[in-house]
Amino acid sequence: SSEIPANRAYEASQWSIRDTFDPKFDSYTGKWAVYADTDIYDGEKLVYKTGDLLADSRGKEADGLGKMFNVTWDEASHTINAEATADFLKLVNTRGDLSAKWSIYVKMERIAPSEKITNTHIETYNKIERNSNEVWTSTPENPAIDVEKFTYAEGEQKGDRDDVKDAYKLRKDT
Repeated sequence: SSEIPANRAYEASQWSIRDTFDPKFDSYTGKWAVYADTDIYDGEKLVYKTGDLLADSRGKEADGLGKMFNVTWDEASHTINAEATADFLKLVNTRGDLSAKWSIYVKMERIAPSEKITNTHIETYNKIERNSNEVWTSTPENPAIDVEKFTYAEGEQKGDRDDVKDAYKLRKDT
């Protein structure tokens, strides 16, 4: 999410992120997690530290403080929506003197290669929509791993013997 500033003039009444993925390239795994990106207080009491898990697809919820987020997946539009609940907004509003921010991570499986796959999401805060910046990834057609082996005595450059012509000659006594 964006970071709502400290000493804001208005309370948080609604906060969500909606992200649509391209089904040609990404398949939803059903796994997601929401984390606190700032410390979250209930009045003077610190209840979640930066980095704490607030909710996830396994059913983890905020301990004793209510449900923090409603997260839904719409298969038809290939869209995930994470909506802060009244319980989370209440916590954020107890400390208007502090900034607030959270993140959702969604696990996708890349199912097709492409040189550039772009993604943006829409954040809505107090019913005002904001588009995110554009991010992109690439996935090669034929991914491969190149293992480098070398001798320590010769180092990475001189000791790299990937090609047959560079191989040591076998000695007759071995």
